[in-house]
Amino acid sequence: MAYEGLEKVAGAINKIPNPVRLEGHTDSLPIRTARFHSNWELSATRSIALLELLSTRFGVSRQRMSIAGYADSARPSPPTRPRRAAPATAAPILSS
Repeated sequence: MAYEGLEKVAGAINKIPNPVRLEGHTDSLPIRTARFHSNWELSATRSIALLELLSTRFGVSRQRMSIAGYADSARPSPPTRPRRAAPATAAPILSS
């Protein structure tokens, strides 16, 4: 199953009453494509995609989730990659 790890995360989220914030991040290389005009748009889109997946596929209540897009600021891991490497993806899930 492609979403096996995410299914476990969703199960854990569904067991707690806390609100959950989904954070999208990017690496430090600027992006400018027809779809994403900036790393800010890409990071926000990543967190929205995770919200959609958690709610539609795994039944996590949308009312419990919020999203944030941080681009390459507040980076959770090393900030750079070689120009031709696969795109870096990150969407930490936080509970308060």
